[in-house]
Amino acid sequence: MLTVGSSAPSSLRAGAGRARIVLPAGLFPVDGFRGERDPLHARVVILEKDGDRLILAVLDQTSIGAESLAGIRRIIPGPALICASHTFSAPHVVPGGPPELRQALEDAVADAARQAQDGLRPARLGWATGTADVNVNRDVPTPDGWWLGANKDGPSDKTLGILSILDDGGRPIAVLMNYAVQASALDEKLVSADLAGAAAAHVERAYAGAVALFLVGAAGDQAPAGTSVDALGERLGAAAVEACERAVCTDDRMVLRLVHDAIEVTAQPLPRREEIRPRRAYDYRASGVATVPLWVARIGEVAIAAVQAELTCVTGRWIKDNSPFPATAVVTMANGAAKYLADAGSYERVTYAAMNSQYAAGAAERVAARLVDALHGLRDHPA
Repeated sequence: MLTVGSSAPSSLRAGAGRARIVLPAGLFPVDGFRGERDPLHARVVILEKDGDRLILAVLDQTSIGAESLAGIRRIIPGPALICASHTFSAPHVVPGGPPELRQALEDAVADAARQAQDGLRPARLGWATGTADVNVNRDVPTPDGWWLGANKDGPSDKTLGILSILDDGGRPIAVLMNYAVQASALDEKLVSADLAGAAAAHVERAYAGAVALFLVGAAGDQAPAGTSVDALGERLGAAAVEACERAVCTDDRMVLRLVHDAIEVTAQPLPRREEIRPRRAYDYRASGVATVPLWVARIGEVAIAAVQAELTCVTGRWIKDNSPFPATAVVTMANGAAKYLADAGSYERVTYAAMNSQYAAGAAERVAARLVDALHGLRDHPA
């Protein structure tokens, strides 16, 4: 049972739903996958207050393309953050791909959204942070330059942010987990919700009837600290439950709002895949401008700063450290996908994320500053 700190009635209502993404019969083999290890899901949370609404959706997908995003928005219109859990073990839903696969994704979203809508009831919020040793910096120095691996001495944010959404009796309706790790521990070609799904399942077993959503943090340079999906998922899920038990709820300043913004930054051309390899030097070439969409949300005293691109750890920590809110979640893979938005130091070291980016050096810092400015606006002018 979680602690409710305010006795005043809440004007917030919330509902949550989870539905399995039922893969079409005869789909395999597809994208190199030979079968299914564990099911993929769509999870949806609806928040309402005094006519305002915010929808949070997490799909067990590697990323969400423009076509899929448009289809999902038709199902759940209005202010929404639609995020991929970033499992690498899901068939890609792409234009020209099996139409049954896209239909399965949309059917699951529709089912989860119906559950959330039908389950709307008075709710309260609780925020807590914990720690989990589930990630590791993946930028490793080699004789040929920086490459992918496990660097325990590199920067890594072990902070786990938890937003508990509770009914009036203190029972969880939904639990939002925000942690900086790429959910890609599985090393075999089987469809799986991977680390994010295992962590969510642990929380859902602990709180019967609740829906747990994994929101990917600034994980562009954060790999799983191992290859055991179940062990890592249990570790992260247990840390989430422990944090939930410490959450204290208050509704003194219940504001519900989502703001969309954008910023233009200097662009660089994406390289061919074969050009991405360990290097001592790299010819970064600025080329025009790119528009980076961003979103900031306020849910009571909890803020969410969200982008499509994968931020690196130091950028995510900077945003949280400079946010005017007492609790801030940095979320990536939101409302689309845009590869990496690496910090300036990554460009200097010539890392994988810096090379494999459509944004030039300095773009991440400009986006982070714009997000913090937007958070200040949300704090100072909530209406």
